[in-house]
Amino acid sequence: MKADKLVKMFLLSLFSMTLLLGCRHRQQENDGIVDETAELIKENLGETLPFDKMNDTMQIKHLLKIWNGAHSPKYIDQLGDLYGDNFFFYGENKSKQEALSIKRKVFGKYPTYHQKIIGSLNFKKQGNDEYKVEFTKFATVGQATMPIPSYIVFKKLSPNHWIIVAESDEETDKFKRRMKDSLMMISGMYSPSQELVKGNFTGVGVDTLFVFQDENQGCTHCVSSLFFTNDKLPPLEISSTSPIIVFNERDLDGDGAEDFTVLKNTEEGGKATIYAFKNNQWKQLKEFKIDYETLKDDTEAIKGLVSLAGVGYIDIQVWNGTQYVQEKVNVWDY
Repeated sequence: MKADKLVKMFLLSLFSMTLLLGCRHRQQENDGIVDETAELIKENLGETLPFDKMNDTMQIKHLLKIWNGAHSPKYIDQLGDLYGDNFFFYGENKSKQEALSIKRKVFGKYPTYHQKIIGSLNFKKQGNDEYKVEFTKFATVGQATMPIPSYIVFKKLSPNHWIIVAESDEETDKFKRRMKDSLMMISGMYSPSQELVKGNFTGVGVDTLFVFQDENQGCTHCVSSLFFTNDKLPPLEISSTSPIIVFNERDLDGDGAEDFTVLKNTEEGGKATIYAFKNNQWKQLKEFKIDYETLKDDTEAIKGLVSLAGVGYIDIQVWNGTQYVQEKVNVWDY
Protein backbone atom coordinates (compact mmCIF):
# COMPACT_ATOMS: atom_id res chain seq x y z
CA MET A 1 0.00 0.00 0.00
CA LYS A 2 1.23 3.44 -0.84
CA ALA A 3 0.93 5.05 2.56
CA ASP A 4 0.04 8.71 3.07
CA LYS A 5 2.60 11.07 4.51
CA LEU A 6 2.90 10.87 8.28
CA VAL A 7 -0.13 12.49 9.91
CA LYS A 8 0.21 15.90 11.47
CA MET A 9 0.27 14.25 14.87
CA PHE A 10 4.02 14.80 14.91
CA LEU A 11 3.27 18.44 15.61
CA LEU A 12 1.34 17.47 18.70
CA SER A 13 4.39 15.86 20.22
CA LEU A 14 5.68 19.42 20.69
CA PHE A 15 2.72 20.12 22.94
CA SER A 16 3.29 20.59 26.66
CA MET A 17 3.85 17.18 28.22
CA THR A 18 3.11 18.83 31.53
CA LEU A 19 -0.47 19.36 30.41
CA LEU A 20 -0.78 16.03 28.64
CA LEU A 21 1.19 13.65 30.83
CA GLY A 22 2.19 15.44 33.98
CA CYS A 23 5.82 14.89 33.05
CA ARG A 24 8.77 16.95 34.08
CA HIS A 25 9.05 19.64 31.41
CA ARG A 26 9.88 23.15 32.54
CA GLN A 27 7.13 25.72 32.07
CA GLN A 28 9.30 27.86 29.81
CA GLU A 29 9.44 25.00 27.31
CA ASN A 30 5.69 25.38 26.86
CA ASP A 31 5.72 29.09 26.04
CA GLY A 32 4.37 29.66 22.56
CA ILE A 33 3.62 25.97 22.00
CA VAL A 34 0.33 25.56 23.82
CA ASP A 35 -1.47 28.25 21.82
CA GLU A 36 0.08 27.08 18.56
CA THR A 37 -1.02 23.48 18.95
CA ALA A 38 -4.39 23.99 20.61
CA GLU A 39 -6.13 24.43 17.28
CA LEU A 40 -4.28 21.47 15.80
CA ILE A 41 -5.78 19.26 18.49
CA LYS A 42 -9.24 20.51 17.64
CA GLU A 43 -8.75 20.41 13.87
CA ASN A 44 -6.86 17.15 13.38
CA LEU A 45 -8.05 15.03 16.28
CA GLY A 46 -11.53 16.30 16.85
CA GLU A 47 -10.67 16.71 20.53
CA THR A 48 -12.02 19.90 22.05
CA LEU A 49 -11.72 19.05 25.74
CA PRO A 50 -8.64 19.95 27.78
CA PHE A 51 -6.65 16.83 28.61
CA ASP A 52 -7.51 16.99 32.32
CA LYS A 53 -11.23 17.04 31.47
CA MET A 54 -11.10 13.84 29.42
CA ASN A 55 -12.07 10.45 30.83
CA ASP A 56 -9.55 7.60 30.92
CA THR A 57 -10.25 6.16 27.46
CA MET A 58 -10.18 9.59 25.84
CA GLN A 59 -6.83 10.35 27.45
CA ILE A 60 -5.44 7.01 26.29
CA LYS A 61 -6.65 7.60 22.73
CA HIS A 62 -4.92 10.97 22.81
CA LEU A 63 -1.65 9.50 24.09
CA LEU A 64 -1.83 6.65 21.57
CA LYS A 65 -1.96 9.21 18.77
CA ILE A 66 1.09 10.93 20.20
CA TRP A 67 2.90 7.57 20.45
CA ASN A 68 2.05 6.82 16.82
CA GLY A 69 3.15 10.24 15.62
CA ALA A 70 6.47 10.07 17.48
CA HIS A 71 7.75 7.25 15.29
CA SER A 72 10.22 9.26 13.23
CA PRO A 73 13.82 10.41 13.71
CA LYS A 74 12.68 13.96 14.47
CA TYR A 75 10.19 13.14 17.20
CA ILE A 76 11.48 9.93 18.74
CA ASP A 77 12.56 11.65 21.97
CA GLN A 78 8.88 12.29 22.71
CA LEU A 79 8.52 8.53 23.24
CA GLY A 80 10.70 8.95 26.31
CA ASP A 81 7.90 10.97 27.91
CA LEU A 82 5.51 8.09 27.35
CA TYR A 83 7.65 5.11 28.35
CA GLY A 84 8.17 3.94 31.89
CA ASP A 85 11.74 3.61 33.11
CA ASN A 86 11.52 -0.15 32.58
CA PHE A 87 8.78 -1.90 30.63
CA PHE A 88 7.81 -4.93 28.53
CA PHE A 89 9.08 -4.33 25.00
CA TYR A 90 8.42 -6.97 22.30
CA GLY A 91 9.03 -10.06 24.37
CA GLU A 92 11.59 -8.75 26.85
CA ASN A 93 11.85 -6.31 29.71
CA LYS A 94 13.79 -3.29 28.52
CA SER A 95 14.84 0.02 29.97
CA LYS A 96 13.50 3.17 28.38
CA GLN A 97 16.91 3.94 26.90
CA GLU A 98 17.31 0.44 25.46
CA ALA A 99 13.94 0.69 23.72
CA LEU A 100 14.71 4.15 22.35
CA SER A 101 18.11 2.93 21.14
CA ILE A 102 16.47 0.14 19.15
CA LYS A 103 14.06 2.56 17.51
CA ARG A 104 16.80 5.09 16.77
CA LYS A 105 18.70 2.34 15.00
CA VAL A 106 15.67 1.63 12.84
CA PHE A 107 15.07 5.27 11.98
CA GLY A 108 18.75 5.76 11.23
CA LYS A 109 18.67 2.98 8.68
CA TYR A 110 15.18 3.77 7.37
CA PRO A 111 14.60 7.52 7.84
CA THR A 112 11.35 7.38 5.86
CA TYR A 113 9.82 4.71 8.12
CA HIS A 114 6.37 5.67 9.26
CA GLN A 115 3.23 4.07 10.57
CA LYS A 116 -0.43 4.78 11.08
CA ILE A 117 -3.22 3.17 13.05
CA ILE A 118 -6.24 2.08 11.04
CA GLY A 119 -9.43 0.54 12.38
CA SER A 120 -11.01 0.26 15.79
CA LEU A 121 -9.34 0.28 19.20
CA ASN A 122 -10.11 -2.49 21.68
CA PHE A 123 -9.82 -1.41 25.34
CA LYS A 124 -9.33 -3.97 28.11
CA LYS A 125 -9.15 -2.72 31.67
CA GLN A 126 -6.57 -4.54 33.77
CA GLY A 127 -7.09 -3.73 37.43
CA ASN A 128 -7.86 -0.22 38.60
CA ASP A 129 -5.01 1.65 36.94
CA GLU A 130 -4.12 -0.15 33.69
CA TYR A 131 -5.65 -0.38 30.22
CA LYS A 132 -4.55 -2.67 27.42
CA VAL A 133 -5.30 -1.15 24.00
CA GLU A 134 -5.33 -3.48 20.98
CA PHE A 135 -5.10 -2.06 17.45
CA THR A 136 -3.66 -2.64 13.98
CA LYS A 137 -0.81 -0.44 12.87
CA PHE A 138 0.34 -0.24 9.25
CA ALA A 139 4.11 0.18 9.18
CA THR A 140 5.75 1.35 5.95
CA VAL A 141 9.36 0.32 5.33
CA GLY A 142 10.72 1.35 1.95
CA GLN A 143 8.05 0.32 -0.55
CA ALA A 144 6.36 -2.26 1.68
CA THR A 145 3.50 -1.62 4.09
CA MET A 146 2.90 -4.22 6.79
CA PRO A 147 -0.29 -4.57 8.85
CA ILE A 148 0.68 -5.58 12.39
CA PRO A 149 -1.87 -6.38 15.12
CA SER A 150 -0.36 -4.69 18.17
CA TYR A 151 -1.07 -3.60 21.71
CA ILE A 152 0.07 -1.12 24.33
CA VAL A 153 -0.60 -1.17 28.07
CA PHE A 154 -1.01 2.23 29.74
CA LYS A 155 -0.71 2.62 33.50
CA LYS A 156 -2.07 5.61 35.42
CA LEU A 157 0.41 6.86 38.02
CA SER A 158 -1.69 9.83 39.13
CA PRO A 159 -4.54 11.92 37.69
CA ASN A 160 -3.67 12.91 34.09
CA HIS A 161 -0.32 11.11 34.28
CA TRP A 162 0.05 7.88 32.29
CA ILE A 163 3.05 5.81 31.24
CA ILE A 164 3.46 2.89 28.85
CA VAL A 165 4.31 -0.32 30.71
CA ALA A 166 4.06 -2.71 27.74
CA GLU A 167 4.44 -2.40 23.96
CA SER A 168 4.28 -5.50 21.82
CA ASP A 169 2.16 -7.63 19.49
CA GLU A 170 0.34 -10.89 20.06
CA GLU A 171 2.54 -12.95 17.73
CA THR A 172 5.67 -11.98 19.60
CA ASP A 173 4.13 -13.05 22.87
CA LYS A 174 2.69 -16.24 21.38
CA PHE A 175 5.93 -17.52 19.89
CA LYS A 176 8.26 -15.99 22.51
CA ARG A 177 10.23 -14.14 19.89
CA ARG A 178 11.38 -10.55 20.05
CA MET A 179 11.51 -9.92 16.35
CA LYS A 180 7.97 -10.04 15.03
CA ASP A 181 7.25 -6.32 14.91
CA SER A 182 8.40 -4.50 11.79
CA LEU A 183 10.72 -2.36 13.90
CA MET A 184 12.42 -5.52 15.12
CA MET A 185 12.62 -6.98 11.65
CA ILE A 186 14.39 -4.05 10.05
CA SER A 187 16.68 -3.33 12.99
CA GLY A 188 18.81 -6.32 12.06
CA MET A 189 16.99 -9.02 14.00
CA TYR A 190 15.02 -9.73 10.87
CA SER A 191 16.19 -8.64 7.45
CA PRO A 192 14.42 -8.48 4.08
CA SER A 193 16.43 -11.18 2.33
CA GLN A 194 14.52 -10.83 -0.92
CA GLU A 195 13.39 -7.28 -1.60
CA LEU A 196 12.55 -7.46 -5.28
CA VAL A 197 10.35 -10.47 -5.96
CA LYS A 198 8.18 -8.62 -8.45
CA GLY A 199 5.02 -9.84 -10.11
CA ASN A 200 1.56 -8.92 -11.33
CA PHE A 201 -0.12 -10.90 -8.57
CA THR A 202 -3.54 -9.24 -8.95
CA GLY A 203 -3.61 -8.95 -12.72
CA VAL A 204 -3.82 -5.16 -12.65
CA GLY A 205 -0.23 -3.99 -12.09
CA VAL A 206 3.23 -4.91 -10.88
CA ASP A 207 3.62 -5.49 -7.14
CA THR A 208 6.68 -6.17 -5.00
CA LEU A 209 6.80 -9.09 -2.60
CA PHE A 210 9.02 -8.70 0.47
CA VAL A 211 10.26 -11.78 2.31
CA PHE A 212 11.23 -11.36 5.95
CA GLN A 213 13.08 -14.45 7.05
CA ASP A 214 13.24 -15.79 10.58
CA GLU A 215 16.98 -15.89 11.08
CA ASN A 216 17.13 -17.52 14.50
CA GLN A 217 20.04 -19.90 14.26
CA GLY A 218 19.00 -23.53 14.61
CA CYS A 219 15.29 -22.81 14.84
CA THR A 220 13.06 -25.82 14.17
CA HIS A 221 9.82 -23.87 13.95
CA CYS A 222 10.82 -20.83 11.92
CA VAL A 223 8.20 -18.38 10.69
CA SER A 224 8.87 -16.21 7.64
CA SER A 225 6.55 -13.42 6.57
CA LEU A 226 5.57 -12.31 3.07
CA PHE A 227 4.35 -8.74 2.60
CA PHE A 228 3.21 -6.94 -0.55
CA THR A 229 3.23 -3.33 -1.72
CA ASN A 230 -0.38 -3.75 -2.87
CA ASP A 231 -2.68 -3.42 0.16
CA LYS A 232 -5.21 -5.74 -1.52
CA LEU A 233 -2.75 -8.60 -1.10
CA PRO A 234 -2.85 -9.92 2.48
CA PRO A 235 0.42 -11.01 4.10
CA LEU A 236 1.35 -14.66 4.34
CA GLU A 237 3.19 -16.52 7.09
CA ILE A 238 5.23 -19.59 6.12
CA SER A 239 6.38 -22.15 8.70
CA SER A 240 9.58 -24.04 7.94
CA THR A 241 12.76 -25.40 9.46
CA SER A 242 15.12 -23.27 7.34
CA PRO A 243 15.02 -20.16 5.12
CA ILE A 244 12.35 -20.20 2.41
CA ILE A 245 12.82 -19.48 -1.29
CA VAL A 246 10.22 -17.58 -3.35
CA PHE A 247 10.05 -17.85 -7.13
CA ASN A 248 7.68 -16.05 -9.54
CA GLU A 249 6.05 -18.67 -11.80
CA ARG A 250 4.24 -16.13 -14.02
CA ASP A 251 0.60 -16.88 -14.91
CA LEU A 252 0.04 -20.64 -14.53
CA ASP A 253 -3.75 -20.84 -14.64
CA GLY A 254 -4.52 -18.27 -17.33
CA ASP A 255 -6.42 -15.80 -15.15
CA GLY A 256 -4.18 -12.85 -16.02
CA ALA A 257 -2.46 -12.73 -12.61
CA GLU A 258 0.96 -14.15 -11.88
CA ASP A 259 1.51 -16.91 -9.33
CA PHE A 260 4.51 -17.80 -7.19
CA THR A 261 6.05 -20.86 -5.56
CA VAL A 262 7.44 -21.07 -2.03
CA LEU A 263 10.14 -23.67 -1.43
CA LYS A 264 10.64 -24.69 2.18
CA ASN A 265 12.08 -27.38 4.39
CA THR A 266 9.82 -29.00 6.98
CA GLU A 267 10.03 -31.79 9.51
CA GLU A 268 8.32 -33.98 6.89
CA GLY A 269 10.85 -33.01 4.21
CA GLY A 270 11.09 -30.43 1.45
CA LYS A 271 7.91 -28.96 -0.02
CA ALA A 272 6.99 -26.59 -2.84
CA THR A 273 3.69 -24.69 -2.62
CA ILE A 274 2.21 -22.77 -5.55
CA TYR A 275 0.14 -19.73 -4.50
CA ALA A 276 -2.44 -17.81 -6.54
CA PHE A 277 -4.59 -14.85 -5.48
CA LYS A 278 -8.25 -15.84 -5.91
CA ASN A 279 -11.42 -14.21 -4.59
CA ASN A 280 -9.44 -11.76 -2.44
CA GLN A 281 -7.40 -14.44 -0.70
CA TRP A 282 -4.38 -16.66 -1.30
CA LYS A 283 -5.12 -20.14 -2.61
CA GLN A 284 -2.77 -23.10 -2.87
CA LEU A 285 -2.85 -24.37 -6.44
CA LYS A 286 -0.64 -27.31 -5.51
CA GLU A 287 1.79 -28.49 -2.83
CA PHE A 288 4.28 -31.23 -3.63
CA LYS A 289 7.47 -32.83 -2.33
CA ILE A 290 10.95 -31.63 -3.31
CA ASP A 291 14.55 -32.30 -2.33
CA TYR A 292 15.13 -28.93 -0.66
CA GLU A 293 18.84 -29.36 0.05
CA THR A 294 19.79 -29.99 -3.58
CA LEU A 295 17.49 -27.25 -4.89
CA LYS A 296 18.24 -24.36 -2.55
CA ASP A 297 21.37 -23.26 -4.43
CA ASP A 298 20.33 -24.35 -7.93
CA THR A 299 18.31 -21.61 -9.65
CA GLU A 300 17.96 -23.48 -12.91
CA ALA A 301 16.58 -26.56 -11.15
CA ILE A 302 14.09 -24.38 -9.29
CA LYS A 303 12.92 -22.91 -12.59
CA GLY A 304 12.36 -26.41 -13.91
CA LEU A 305 10.09 -27.54 -11.09
CA VAL A 306 6.95 -26.13 -12.71
CA SER A 307 6.11 -25.69 -16.39
CA LEU A 308 3.01 -25.05 -18.50
CA ALA A 309 1.39 -28.14 -20.03
CA GLY A 310 -1.54 -26.83 -22.03
CA VAL A 311 -4.63 -24.84 -21.11
CA GLY A 312 -5.45 -25.35 -17.43
CA TYR A 313 -2.57 -27.75 -16.82
CA ILE A 314 0.99 -27.64 -15.54
CA ASP A 315 3.74 -30.22 -15.17
CA ILE A 316 5.46 -30.43 -11.80
CA GLN A 317 8.57 -32.34 -10.76
CA VAL A 318 7.80 -34.37 -7.62
CA TRP A 319 10.53 -35.88 -5.44
CA ASN A 320 9.80 -39.53 -4.58
CA GLY A 321 12.75 -39.97 -2.24
CA THR A 322 15.30 -41.00 -4.84
CA GLN A 323 14.49 -39.02 -7.98
CA TYR A 324 12.08 -36.52 -9.53
CA VAL A 325 8.96 -37.80 -11.27
CA GLN A 326 6.87 -35.61 -13.58
CA GLU A 327 3.20 -35.18 -12.71
CA LYS A 328 0.48 -33.36 -14.66
CA VAL A 329 -1.80 -31.13 -12.58
CA ASN A 330 -5.12 -29.46 -13.42
CA VAL A 331 -4.68 -25.97 -11.95
CA TRP A 332 -8.32 -25.10 -12.59
CA ASP A 333 -9.32 -27.77 -10.08
CA TYR A 334 -8.30 -26.11 -6.82
